[in-house]
Amino acid sequence: AVVSTQSYREGGIRNVMRGTVITAVRDMPASGCYFAAYELTKSRFRESNGSDDLAFWQVLVAGGFAGWANWAWGIAPDVVKTRYQTAPEGKYKSALSVVPELYKTEGVKGFFKGLGPIALRAWPANACCMLGYEMALKAMNWVAPLPEY
Repeated sequence: AVVSTQSYREGGIRNVMRGTVITAVRDMPASGCYFAAYELTKSRFRESNGSDDLAFWQVLVAGGFAGWANWAWGIAPDVVKTRYQTAPEGKYKSALSVVPELYKTEGVKGFFKGLGPIALRAWPANACCMLGYEMALKAMNWVAPLPEY
């Protein structure tokens, strides 16, 4: 609350909302990659199992791949977003204006700064997240099963 209040005082609502569009550019396709990778991995495991049931470790692996897929798309827009949001006021006209400067000063590698640590964190974080999701789904279906169509 303190940060948003200070941000509002310094530049109004525009300053508070700075980076919203680039965040959507990062998150919408990255989420598509996330769920596509998750479902594709689960589908491959189901085929190899010959069953719809997945083992504990298979859910973890599918979640890990999902996290990697998310950040494979999301890292470059995230770097641009972070540069834009943390730059001094007026340095960039828009998030898009970060791109040429970043490329000029750091090349393509600049768009992937932090990928190593993100990938290391993404696997266990998303593996556990999807395991929790699957366990919650099973619990809810046990408590209040949906009728078959």
